[in-house]
Amino acid sequence: MMNMKKNFIMIMFANIICLCINLITNFIIPKYVSIETYSMIKTYALYITYAGFFSLGYNDGMYLRYGGKKIKEISKEDIAVNFFNYIILIFLMAILVLFVGIALRNSVLIAFAFGMAVGNILGYLKSLYQATGEFKLYGKALNIEKITIFIANLILIFIIHADNYMYFIWCQIILGVLINLILLMKLEKNLKFITYCKFSMKAYIENIKSGFILMLGNFSSGFFTGIDRWFVKILLTTTHFALYSFAASMESFVNVFVSPITVTMYNYFCKEISAFQIRKTKKICLIWGFFLIASAYPAKWILENYLTEYMGANMIIFLLFAAQVFYIIVKGIYVNLYKAEKKQNKYLFQMIIMTCIAIVLNFILFKIFKNMESIAIATLVTSCIWMLLCEIECKNYRFSAMEYLYIVIGIALFLYTGYKINALLGIVVYFLGMSTLSLILMKSSMIDIKNYVVDFIKEKRMKKNECISKD
Repeated sequence: MMNMKKNFIMIMFANIICLCINLITNFIIPKYVSIETYSMIKTYALYITYAGFFSLGYNDGMYLRYGGKKIKEISKEDIAVNFFNYIILIFLMAILVLFVGIALRNSVLIAFAFGMAVGNILGYLKSLYQATGEFKLYGKALNIEKITIFIANLILIFIIHADNYMYFIWCQIILGVLINLILLMKLEKNLKFITYCKFSMKAYIENIKSGFILMLGNFSSGFFTGIDRWFVKILLTTTHFALYSFAASMESFVNVFVSPITVTMYNYFCKEISAFQIRKTKKICLIWGFFLIASAYPAKWILENYLTEYMGANMIIFLLFAAQVFYIIVKGIYVNLYKAEKKQNKYLFQMIIMTCIAIVLNFILFKIFKNMESIAIATLVTSCIWMLLCEIECKNYRFSAMEYLYIVIGIALFLYTGYKINALLGIVVYFLGMSTLSLILMKSSMIDIKNYVVDFIKEKRMKKNECISKD
């Protein structure tokens, strides 16, 4: 448990850096480029979320195979062969997509062919670090990627004064190539594995066979997550899509602090832990989620005072942030449990059901209300249904009636203060309300959180004293 907390904090610091970068990027780009340019940048971002499909599950097979192991325990030959064959597969897929893009004369699809290759290779390296518990390297990979793209965006906006979406897209791709080279050199320096690279049909068969179902589940999850944006893009205007995409990009506030959970839990669940520990962790994640979504209030304040032309996205932001409370439980706990227990078929089946429910709900609510708010409401309802479906299937890990009451009151308080009160007063009322509610309905979990914080501080002090005594 102590190692898990250290890894959690390590990823947290990496993500805090990313948060600062994302904050500036997500507010600067829409401020200084046209809505049409911003809309196309977000269209490419939506496409790139489906890049993982082209790995055919190879990456996911590696992830399952290495989960819970230390990177030094895996042979250099194994790492080299797996990585080399993955590169070949991704390049072949990229060439195929490139031909389609050229045939259709679609500049975004052509860029996607290159971006898909670069993104998948970077994703493979991140998955390798994540599966093997190399969270320090994972954090470095995350920071290098975000910092370099951030600097490039600043140059494009303030020095070049670019308002062409292709500049921003190709900048991400070129920097992605450089980042991959840097990370590869770091990995080679640590492992000295490249000389062992060779072609192996066996590697394809083993990884794709074990990972294909998980890849379909992840692909379905990515499609499921982006369904709302597809509805907005197809059924509404470019301006609506830009507003909705802006609101969705604000979720980076929450994702920065959700990622430590989703990243570290898989490695943790690969080890034997009891149902009691899982329920305990799950309740702490629930409290964590409710305090995380308070980051919607700073976003609202910036809209009120800085990006008034995007004020129409405010209601969408609060609905999408509310959905994150359910996603943190589903993706942080249940999805990682399915992966750790090798229940890929259950995960895929669940994702197919949820995707169908999401499509139906989005369609019905849009038909009734014909606005983008109805699509955001469908997203919130779907996320709630997904968590309840997981609760039904996993009886040993269910919330109690008291914890369900905590969720209902918490969501109602969040949405009310988000819509009816200004940002500064809203965050104060929400924090006071959730703190009181947590102490009343989740007292034991609050005590656990306090104990974890105290233990962490004590450990840090002990290490500091040991270093002083050695000196």
